This record gives sequence, structure tokens and C-alpha cells, in this order.
Amino acid sequence: VKAKSSDEAYLWHQDESGHGGLHRWHLSGLDTISAVSVLMSEIKVESPTSKDVLNIDVRNYGAVGDGTTDDSAAFEKAFAAASKAISPATVFVPGPFRYVIANVSLPTNSTLTGHPAGIQHAPVGEEADSLDAGAPDGAPVIVMHASAAFAIQVNSSTVLSAIRFEGSSRDTHSPITSGLVHSPHISDVVIERCSFADTSRGGIITDHTHHFSFRNNVFTNVGEGMDIQFSHDGMITGNLLQNISHHGIQFWGNFNNKVQ
Repeated sequence: VKAKSSDEAYLWHQDESGHGGLHRWHLSGLDTISAVSVLMSEIKVESPTSKDVLNIDVRNYGAVGDGTTDDSAAFEKAFAAASKAISPATVFVPGPFRYVIANVSLPTNSTLTGHPAGIQHAPVGEEADSLDAGAPDGAPVIVMHASAAFAIQVNSSTVLSAIRFEGSSRDTHSPITSGLVHSPHISDVVIERCSFADTSRGGIITDHTHHFSFRNNVFTNVGEGMDIQFSHDGMITGNLLQNISHHGIQFWGNFNNKVQ
């Protein structure tokens, strides 16, 4: 929309830069641009719909969640919708369903979340049998396909929360090289209140990940809890680990990380 105020011309527009809002460009030295007086009340700005910003539900994109069907394509469609949202998007994984997926990448600037109460665990020092409350009533479970390199790969500026991740009973991959969740060559990642269970691999594998926070997660019956490789400026706090066959937390070539 071209608008004119006194002798100065402006261009008002709604762009797709990801910043949203109505933008004003001051036009000068362009004789080919004509100025047309318009009422600001006539300029319509469309806000993103709630579907664009929130309420992206994997079930609405074809996820079955029966514990057998491969739901990878449905997750990819939901993530594609999240990547097109104007504002940071939240993708919901409703429970109490079990979703089998393989090698799916969560897009930048988005959140994948499940049960609103999150994954709970007993306070440190209490009985170990209450550590893995990792699937409260109604919580979703993501099961990694046995042939997959990972279930979810996170990207920069992402959050993963309140989901239980499980491996396959046929899983024979090395825990050093693969895990349920991968975090490669990215920054600003939060993984919180999740559960990682029943796999010979690792729960979380990082590689050159910077500015990350892994907090209040539960790791039970896994090859490794967390394998932190060549990563820095991270905080690992409030996590509980039980029945780990190799390493609870393993560090390779890292610096400036804190563990509590």
C-alpha cells in the first residue's frame, strides 16, 4: 500500500520476514513511485491464526499413535507447518498414545511438547522404584523405530518437553554413536521434563551444541544417559539416571559446562 504524508512518500506493507507487524518504508529519490493518499483505517493487517502460532497437533496431520504404525510422515507434516508459522510454534503430541517415528527433525524456533504436567520423578534420595514416573496418565510416548539413527533431531532455538522416549527391543546400535534424541551443530536448546527409557543406545547425544539446558529429565534402562561431545556453555541439572549400562553422562572435548 502506498501512502503519502505531506511531501514524503511511504510504503506500508505486511511482509514475510518472520518479524510480523506492519512495516513502513520511506521512499525517496524514486520518481517512478507514485504516492496515493489513503486512510489508515482502510489498511487491513491480517494477524496469524492460532493454528499458525499454536495448536499444531500431530494427530491433525495424520499421526495414529497405535504403537505400530510409522508416524514419521505425520510428524514431518506437522513440523513443516511449524516451520512456516510467523511466530514461534508449538507442536503438541497428545497422549496417551504411542507414536513410532524415525529420523524426524524438529524445525528451528519451535517447541515439541506432550503431557502438560511433564515427566515427574522422585526427589533425590527417595526410593529408586519411583524414579521413572516417566509416563504419567495421559502422557505421550515416542518410540524410535529399530532401524532409525534417532527419533528426534532438534535444531537451534528449540524446546523438547514432557514426552517419554523409548527404544526398540530389537535395537542393537552402539550407544556411543546414536541416541533417542540428537543435537548436532546447533545452539540454544532446552530439553526438560522428558523420560528416556528402554534402549541400548543413549538418551541424548550432542555434537558441537552450544548454550543448551538439559534439566529435570529421567533416564532409565538406557546404554548412556547423555553423551556430550564437543559442546560448551551448557547446564545439566536435576536429571535422574537409573540402570545405565555404560555411562550416565559422558563428556568428549567440552568446556564451560555445568552439571548439578
